[in-house]
Amino acid sequence: MLEWLTAYPSLGNPYTLTAALAVTATVALMILRKRSAFLMLLLLFAPFPKLYSIGLTVETDEIIAGSQLNNVARPGGSASELILIAGLLTLPLAPRRREWQKLSILGKIPAIWIVTVVLSAAIASLVKREAYPLSSVLHTFRYAATVACYFLGRRCLSRDHAHEDLVRLTRLLLISGNVYIVLSILYYAFIGSTTNPNQMVADAGGGGIWRNYLLFFDYAYDFGLYAATVCVANLIAAVLSPSIKKAVWYACGALLCALATLLTGERGNLLILGTTLFVSVVVLARGASPAIANRAKRLAVGAVAVTVLVGAFQALFAPAVMTEKLAGTVRNDTGELAASLGATLGVNPAAQTLLASLPIGDYAIRLALMLGSTTYFVHHPMGIGFGAELSATGQFAHHDVVRIAVELGVAGLTVFAAVVMRLATFTRYRFPLDPQTAPLVVAIQAVTGGMLIAMCCAVTVVFLLKFSVLYWSLLGAIDGTAQLRRQPTPQRQPPAPLG
Repeated sequence: MLEWLTAYPSLGNPYTLTAALAVTATVALMILRKRSAFLMLLLLFAPFPKLYSIGLTVETDEIIAGSQLNNVARPGGSASELILIAGLLTLPLAPRRREWQKLSILGKIPAIWIVTVVLSAAIASLVKREAYPLSSVLHTFRYAATVACYFLGRRCLSRDHAHEDLVRLTRLLLISGNVYIVLSILYYAFIGSTTNPNQMVADAGGGGIWRNYLLFFDYAYDFGLYAATVCVANLIAAVLSPSIKKAVWYACGALLCALATLLTGERGNLLILGTTLFVSVVVLARGASPAIANRAKRLAVGAVAVTVLVGAFQALFAPAVMTEKLAGTVRNDTGELAASLGATLGVNPAAQTLLASLPIGDYAIRLALMLGSTTYFVHHPMGIGFGAELSATGQFAHHDVVRIAVELGVAGLTVFAAVVMRLATFTRYRFPLDPQTAPLVVAIQAVTGGMLIAMCCAVTVVFLLKFSVLYWSLLGAIDGTAQLRRQPTPQRQPPAPLG
C-alpha cells in the first residue's frame, strides 16, 4: 500500500502550519482580486482527499450490530477547508446586495439553520460541559462554515458578468469532474479493488479516514453525490449539444460517472444516482418552451440507458464490495439480531417483534438503530447538542432526520423542516435555461432533489462536509445569478431561453 494514502502531517508541525497559512493567504488574495476564483478553486480542489490533521485524537465507542466497536480518529482537513477559510476571511469585504435577499429562493433560512446549530452547541457546552466533547464543538463550527458557503457563493459572482462567470463554472465542472472520475476508476483498477479500506484505516493507526475504493473524497457518499452531479451535468450537456461528437463525449462521461458510483460499493449511492437522474428529467421537463420538453424526453432516454447499463455491468462483472452490499439487503438471518439490538436500545417490545419479522436483511439492524435513537429523542425532546449523538447514545442512528431530532430536539427539527421546504422549492424553481449554463443549474437542482429523497430513505447525506462545501457554494451562486437575471442591468440583457 502506498504510504501517502494514510500519512497525514499534523498542523502542529511548524512546516505544515506554515504551508497551510501560505496557501490560505494566497487563495484569499486570489479571491479578493477575482471573487469567482473561490468557486473555481473549489471545483478544482474540493474532491481532493484529506491532507493533514489538526493535532487532536478522538476515541469513541460505537454499537454496531450489537457489538462494541472502538473508533480512533484524528480530525483534519484538505484543500477545500483552506479555500473555505480564505473565502470566509474575505466575506466581510464582499459587496452586500440587499435586493438579492428579497428575491432569493432560500432567503434567510440558511442563516437561521446556522444559528440553530451553533446555539445548540453553545448551550450544550455550558449546560453539559463534561458530557459534550470538544470534537463536537469543532464539528459544529466546521459544519456552520460549510453552510455559510451559500452566502459566499451568492457574493462571488459579478453583478454585471454573473452569467459569464456561471458559464465558466459549468465548463470547469464538466472538465474537472470527468477527469476526477477517470482518475478514480484508474485508482480502483490498480489499488482500490485490491486494498480493504478498513485495513488502510488500521494501518494508519486510526487516521480518521475511510479511504474508499476510489481516490477522491474520503467517504463513499461524498463521492456518490459528486458522481451523480457530474453524471447529470454530462447528460444535460449531451442532450443540449448541437454536435454529435460532443454529445457522444458527454454521454461517455455520464456512463463513467455511473460506473464509478457502482464501484464505491455503497447501495446508497445507487439510490442517490437513481433519484438524481429522475429529478433531472422532471426539472428539464418543466422548461418554459416546447424545445425544453423535447430535450427532457431525450434526457429520460439517456437516464434509462445509464440505469440499464449499470445493472448490466453489475450482473456481468459483479464488483465484490457492491455484490456483498446488495446481498446483505436480502439476508434472512438478521431479524433476531435486530430485535435483540432494539431491546438493548430500549425499543418498545411491539417494535422488537416487528423487527424480528421484517425480511429486509441488514436494513433491519439499521431500523433498530433508528428506533433506538428515536426512543432516546422521546425522552430528551430538547436535544443534546449538535454533533453529540454518538457520545450520548453510543451509536449512530444512520438517519439524518433522527440524528437532528436527537441532537437539536423539537426546535431543531422545526428549523430543519423549513430548510427542506426551501430546498424543495429550489428544486422546483423554473430557472431560465440556456445551453451554456443548463448542465450546472439542472445538476444542482437534481442533486438537491436526489439528496432530499435519499435522506428520507435513510441515506446520510446532510452532514457530508466535503461535498457540502462545493454544494452550498454552487447553490448560492445559482440562486444569486438567477435573481439577477430577473432584474437585468442596463449594461447587459439576460440571454433568451433555449428554443
